[in-house]
Amino acid sequence: MSHVVVIGNGGREHAIAWKLAHSPSVTKLTLAPGNSLFRIKKRNNCTLQLWECDLSLGQKEFKRLSEIAKKDHVDLVIVGPDNPLSEGIVDVFQRDGLLCFGPTAKAAQIESSKSFAKQIMQKANVPTPDYFEFTNLNGAIEKLNVLPWSQDKGWVIKADGLALGKGVVVCDELSLALKEVEPLFNISKKIIIEEKVKGVELSVLALCDGEDCVLLDTAKDYKRIFDNDKGPNTGGMGVFSPVVEFNTARWKSKFKDEIFTPVLKQLKKEGLPFCGVLYAGLMIDQERGHYHVLEFNARFGDPETQALLSRMEDDLFQWCYSCAKGKLSQKASEILFSNEVVVYVVAASQGYPASAKKGDQLFCENSDLLNALDLSEPHPRYFMAGVKKSQGEKIVTNGGRVLGAIGKDLDFSKATEKAYSYLSHLKFEGMQFRNDIGLRGSSS
Repeated sequence: MSHVVVIGNGGREHAIAWKLAHSPSVTKLTLAPGNSLFRIKKRNNCTLQLWECDLSLGQKEFKRLSEIAKKDHVDLVIVGPDNPLSEGIVDVFQRDGLLCFGPTAKAAQIESSKSFAKQIMQKANVPTPDYFEFTNLNGAIEKLNVLPWSQDKGWVIKADGLALGKGVVVCDELSLALKEVEPLFNISKKIIIEEKVKGVELSVLALCDGEDCVLLDTAKDYKRIFDNDKGPNTGGMGVFSPVVEFNTARWKSKFKDEIFTPVLKQLKKEGLPFCGVLYAGLMIDQERGHYHVLEFNARFGDPETQALLSRMEDDLFQWCYSCAKGKLSQKASEILFSNEVVVYVVAASQGYPASAKKGDQLFCENSDLLNALDLSEPHPRYFMAGVKKSQGEKIVTNGGRVLGAIGKDLDFSKATEKAYSYLSHLKFEGMQFRNDIGLRGSSS
């Protein structure tokens, strides 16, 4: 029987904790920092605890958590957020002899540095859009002014470092590019100007043990804040899974053989074996029959995780543990998922993504919200991200993305209807959400 620690406290970590709470192998589940609203009521042989921590403090806090984990005989640590990974939380835990599902800081550069990711893709012969790299703002501006711009030719500006999903601006006109280039450059003093490619966006995640990998089902997320993909990028406003036309053995084999295996081999060749979730963001041109990898993430996606784990029928703990032990080859060749469709719609606070209004009371017409706070609930209708308990036992908003509603059904349209129906039972001041998640299917 195992004690597992989940690092983080967002909607992604709620989904991971919920899935782990249903593993017969997990008898103790620790969330750091987690959310004080969570409970495990319906399962007698799994206990829940929270470790108070401030992950923004970095190495000193990572070391403190690692020492606590050693004393508490933790069997596996699963890291959710990107920043702690890029700052070396896995390195700290591993130095103390703890088993981790997540990459080291150097391996996590595949997300924390767009430049590093591009170099790895080029060495591994993974198709990715052409790009230019700049560490000088004036040089970037000069380049933008001489690049070709037309109705069919645009460019994407990307901050080199982490930016909470907001470090990318797609530009169809030079005027927008010139407006956005300086703020993006200032994030990490380095930017990528990348050729804009067209097609269907797709999220493909793989569990990796440093050498081998196994793919999760496909998903499609919605990054823009407003309907019809308008407005600025966010951390993700919704998702559906699977994307049927790409959720085939042929496509999965293609993705594994042409993307994940070459990248894992290249990382290992450079002395950076990757353990954890490697997440490829793709753009697929169905008419021309080819694709590009736009970016990699080095962890479970948010909100993709909420949809994928809702459909996953296998034991998440066993898969993560096998990866951390470097024994993925001893597992089955694929992960089992249900045939149902999941549509997940995010409700965000007023002002998001530019800001986040906090402290507004969250109301629900029925007991579904309280049921979702029980990690042993078999079919939660919500995953919590930015919520907390206030004085008087009220639940209030505490972040940009507040929560998400889960619609699940064998029929795509019914899954969509359920998600929006569940969302309609909730309200808080300034609540905003997209009205088109899943409504346009995988063509969006």
